[in-house]
Amino acid sequence: MIGIDVIDLEDELMAERDQRASLLIKHPNDSKLDHPLAFWLLWTAKEALFKCQRTDTRYRPTDIPIILNTTGLIENGFRSEREVGYWEVFGDHIIAVAHPANLQLHVACIKDSTCPEWSKKVRDHLGDLLAKQSLSVGASKQGLPIVKESKAPITLSHHRRFAAFAYPIETLN
Repeated sequence: MIGIDVIDLEDELMAERDQRASLLIKHPNDSKLDHPLAFWLLWTAKEALFKCQRTDTRYRPTDIPIILNTTGLIENGFRSEREVGYWEVFGDHIIAVAHPANLQLHVACIKDSTCPEWSKKVRDHLGDLLAKQSLSVGASKQGLPIVKESKAPITLSHHRRFAAFAYPIETLN
């Protein structure tokens, strides 16, 4: 399955977290992450990996180990027991994407601070993108988003001014 998480670093609640705060989300097998945004990098990776499970269980970041592909280098991504992932770090937001190693994804991020129906706008954008390929958004039996025609999973995330989604590229072939 696939998962994505986006956070808006300019949200007042996204202040830097110290080592003590990291203990609240740390798994014993987490790699050491030497980065000023270490807490938020771990958080987004864990959230993306959790979404890969497509389950209705409660999110518990301490249950999800994050292993860096190369010690200390976020550019080389992360992995867990079954999925691989990567971060895109920008000045005002972070995106983490997780997926099976053999799967290529289409990933999009949208920024808008003025839209009152933000969630609807993102879903409309995704729907328009798929419609160009004669595809549409549906829901799985659990109510999670899928490409209706192929049953391929879609993953969505939004936080304040940002929204992001991803789906398998093979869906478009």
